[in-house]
Amino acid sequence: MALLVTGYLIGAPSSPFYAAEAYQQYWFGWVRFIHFVAAFVYVFNFLARLYWGFVGNKYARWSAFFPLETRTAAGDR
Repeated sequence: MALLVTGYLIGAPSSPFYAAEAYQQYWFGWVRFIHFVAAFVYVFNFLARLYWGFVGNKYARWSAFFPLETRTAAGDR
């Protein structure tokens, strides 16, 4: 949600946020900082999930999400 809101503010800033002097507009620097921090959190969380999909327990592995194996025996439930 933070990426969405800050991305919208960066892409289409509204006119009430403009000020006469540049030093009065530093709020935009904070918006950009929050946007980049949220992006880094998202990317690192995604990379951690990819890693955990390969080394995690049987419930966290990719085979739990995409069951491609067929059950051949009746007792494998």
